[in-house]
Amino acid sequence: GARVGVVEIGAGKAVPTVRMTSERLVARLDAGFVRINPREADGPARTIGIAAGGKFALQAIDAEIERRRAAAAAAEAAGAAAAAEGAAVAGGEAAAAAE
Repeated sequence: GARVGVVEIGAGKAVPTVRMTSERLVARLDAGFVRINPREADGPARTIGIAAGGKFALQAIDAEIERRRAAAAAAEAAGAAAAAEGAAVAGGEAAAAAE
């Protein structure tokens, strides 16, 4: 099934309630956890800490998702082209054998 992920943006240690709530939720749901904070990106085990501002980090994450989607689409297109070429070659060989 689908996994849950928690993205926490800008929650510093000065007011720990948001950080504690996020950490409890992550533990309870066995969720992935991304903490974005320019100065305090650390967290419990398995935390992905991004030491950057929220807007910059979200734009970078979006760009990476788009890059991966484009790469996957290109790989899928290349695989489909190779399969079509293989079918054409096999069809030509079968026609030649029938002659």
